[in-house]
Amino acid sequence: MALQDDWQQSHLERRQVLAASQKQIWATIGLWQRERYSQAITQKQDRQAFVSQLKQENQAFLADAHNNHRQQAEQLAEDLKEFVRSLQKETATFLEESAQSRTEKAEELAQELRDFRAELRDTVAQWQQQWQQQDQERAAGRRKLALQVQGDLQEFNIIRTIMAEKLLQQTQEAKAERLAGIQSMFEDMGKFRMQLQEYRREREKSVWGGERVKSTPATPQKAKASQTLVPKTKPKAVKSAPSTTTAAQSTTPTAVVVAEPTKPAVPPNQPKPTTVVPHPPNPG
Repeated sequence: MALQDDWQQSHLERRQVLAASQKQIWATIGLWQRERYSQAITQKQDRQAFVSQLKQENQAFLADAHNNHRQQAEQLAEDLKEFVRSLQKETATFLEESAQSRTEKAEELAQELRDFRAELRDTVAQWQQQWQQQDQERAAGRRKLALQVQGDLQEFNIIRTIMAEKLLQQTQEAKAERLAGIQSMFEDMGKFRMQLQEYRREREKSVWGGERVKSTPATPQKAKASQTLVPKTKPKAVKSAPSTTTAAQSTTPTAVVVAEPTKPAVPPNQPKPTTVVPHPPNPG
């Protein structure tokens, strides 16, 4: 019970302290509000006084500015009127002088135009004469150039014909050499194959004996190589370019036949003869 009494006593004291603190806080807040309200009233009065003073000063300034602007406008209008009067006088004087000068310049310009026209007629006549002379020179140059071109084309056709004949002869010689080389190659291949087959029969005979060797008749490769088809060549005509000279040129393009080589026919791969070799029986 003593503990409860102590707790209630301390609780009561805390409540009293809290109530005193709240009163003090509310008193302080009230004091601050009164001070802030009095400051606001003072500031409002100061602002009103400043605004009224500023209005008075603005009205005075605007009145002075209006008066100054009116005086300046009156002075400016008077200056403009004086400037207009002087400008009208100067313009009238300038127009009179311009009319007189224009009349004089028109007479001078008309005389200069007449002189220029006469000079232009003389210049045009000279140019026409020079153009006719140059036209005659150009026509003579064209005729000379046409004759030179005809001669050059005839010479080119002769050179082209000679070169075509030489090329045909070289092609035929190269073809004959190539065919001879191909024929010799086939003969060598036939001999090599015969030797290879003979060597194979000898090796089989030496390994297995004469009874187990299946005889393969040797084919004469030389005769077969000689019967190989010789590659045919299809002649191809090489025509010269058409002549661009005039009808007076009598040289015509010559057609040259050049043999176009084709690839030699390769004989198909022949299968190698197979030998059936029986396995020896198992002892036992």
